[in-house]
Amino acid sequence: MKRYAGIALVILILLLTIPLAMAYSTGIPPLNQGVNMIGGLFNLEMLRENEDVQAGIIRFGLFIVLLAVFRMGLLKAGGVFDTKTANITSAVISGIGVFFMPRDWLMATGGAVTALASASIFLAIFLGISYLAVMKMNKDWMQNIGGILILILLFMLLNVWAGRLGLGPL
Repeated sequence: MKRYAGIALVILILLLTIPLAMAYSTGIPPLNQGVNMIGGLFNLEMLRENEDVQAGIIRFGLFIVLLAVFRMGLLKAGGVFDTKTANITSAVISGIGVFFMPRDWLMATGGAVTALASASIFLAIFLGISYLAVMKMNKDWMQNIGGILILILLFMLLNVWAGRLGLGPL
């Protein structure tokens, strides 16, 4: 039980300190360069500026996902397809489905997948930490107080997240 509390505390500290590290200068030039490099690596301005690059990355990702789904479906179809035939057929079907998809549909699909993935990441972190705070930290009064503090911090994070999305403060 103590291990879960430690993991929850580390995740909470990281959630609170990573944005601060990105926003402020540390005063140590090598550390500043490292923070700027990591920020630049995960903040790809090329994707925002060039819609052709966005479309290419989305097409590639959708191709891989559809290929895997169609291949699995064909192999599970009661032994009708062998591995080689399933591979070729799924590659052709997913290629036609992705490469001939209209650009508007493609960009809408990419936006929907992005919104779903970001919301799921936040929701998983929020639900996981709240589960640890409520269900695992209930042995004694000290763990109860720690769980309450974690829940208060989680509600503060939820309020900030809702404000960023334009939902207003909760």
